[in-house]
Amino acid sequence: MRNMKSCNRTLPMVIAATLLFILFGQANLYSQDKKTDTNKPVTDTYVSGVFLENQTCIINDPGTTEMEISHRFGPFNSGHTLAWGIYSSANIGVGLNHRFKSKIPVFKDIQFGIGSTSTPMTMQGSLKWAALKQTTNGKIPLSITWYGAMYYDSRTTDKIIAPGHTFYEVDRLSYFTEILISRSFCKYFNLQVAPTFSHYNLVQVANPSVQQDSTGHVPAGIPIRKNSNFGISALARVKFTSVIAFMCEFDKNFNKILVPETETLTNPKPTIAMGFEFSSSAAHSFQLFVTTASGISYQRNMVYNQNLFARKGSTKSGLMLGFNLTRVFY
Repeated sequence: MRNMKSCNRTLPMVIAATLLFILFGQANLYSQDKKTDTNKPVTDTYVSGVFLENQTCIINDPGTTEMEISHRFGPFNSGHTLAWGIYSSANIGVGLNHRFKSKIPVFKDIQFGIGSTSTPMTMQGSLKWAALKQTTNGKIPLSITWYGAMYYDSRTTDKIIAPGHTFYEVDRLSYFTEILISRSFCKYFNLQVAPTFSHYNLVQVANPSVQQDSTGHVPAGIPIRKNSNFGISALARVKFTSVIAFMCEFDKNFNKILVPETETLTNPKPTIAMGFEFSSSAAHSFQLFVTTASGISYQRNMVYNQNLFARKGSTKSGLMLGFNLTRVFY
């Protein structure tokens, strides 16, 4: 009941913010010449399909392949002995996204992706569909893209299995999907919001009770987190020059843990990231930023992130340095 009350309080605010976003988006800030008014898609939204800890609304041109390399260092609070996270264990992700040339309508605006993340050892496949594209004449004020991904945890069984739980192969799977709603207000400012859904077939559980039933069976532990989690993502990009832009992001999970909070068991913390993007061309992007998210896979950050942006009491800030590198091959 506590979780439902929290969602009931938050949902109206999210709906109101989304409506304001859409209504404000009706004001077309692009200068237009009525004689040359066209219905062309806006092209100056984002350089890359990757945005700090999330996705952008864009997909690449037909017949192109985008390579992604992501890296997260350790937290700054590790101190000087670990060079403020540089010598700590790092998380690395690599991926390829490809958009086929197709005359079939259903495949025309779909991008396929594969990738892998080192912590945990996870492989993934993704689909991205550009359902609606903002136009320069303002007749279509928003870009709407659907993104979905399935993840496979390739670690050994003993690293995955929960205490007291019978392991099934489907326990390795987790999922993430979102609807990316974006608007380019002018060539210098872009805003995007996205309702998100994350699902784990197997979630973290508490240690099983030492009490045994009459058959000698040890009951499974109590689930700590929900299998399905709903959230919201918001990001903004401010372009300073043709090659430099400031980026910031905030991702929030609406669900709380299923047990009372303790010092070691706490509700998911928001993902907060900010930094700069350097693009040498329309095909290349380098993003350097600070972030509270150590996981590169989106559903892991939504469900399991425990890092704070700023120090709170005795709990230190969990900020760390990260970067994303993307390159499109034509």
